[in-house]
Amino acid sequence: MKKLISLLAIALFVMTSCEKVEESNFDDNQLKAINTSIDFDGKDNMKYRLSFIDYKPFNGLNKDVKFKLVKVEDTKEFTVKDYIIKMDPRMAGEEMGNHSSEGNIDPKYNKVDGLYHATISYSMGGNWTLNFIIKNNKNKIIAGSSVNCIHGSEVCDVNSKSTVALEVDVPN
Repeated sequence: MKKLISLLAIALFVMTSCEKVEESNFDDNQLKAINTSIDFDGKDNMKYRLSFIDYKPFNGLNKDVKFKLVKVEDTKEFTVKDYIIKMDPRMAGEEMGNHSSEGNIDPKYNKVDGLYHATISYSMGGNWTLNFIIKNNKNKIIAGSSVNCIHGSEVCDVNSKSTVALEVDVPN
């Protein structure tokens, strides 16, 4: 009898969860980020996590994209304030030439909500890589690396990316 009650409870939970998914406002034509966060080690011997907050990318100018940057110590997270985050969105691969786009604005810390806000411009649908360089509040690089490009040119190593990068699939 206990087993039957447990099975019924599980079935009810699954049915309720499915109804919630169906009622959500998620647009099937709008894809989510492939990975919504990345953990990385800083040059300051600290562990960090950079995460998207409620982000659904689309082809065009994505304004007010929110990120959270935290230090991770054991099982606790601490919000990192006033760091400098440089962002370089690119479409990697032989056919795309690791090209970037215009209109991007680096994430800036917002004291009101404790998040970093950015603008990301995707000039076309497809797989994009958001490359990051993270600097502390003394302007010292703690993580990330530049994409190998000739300065002032679109000539790049077609598969080059930062050591701190998030992959995004942008719908057409």
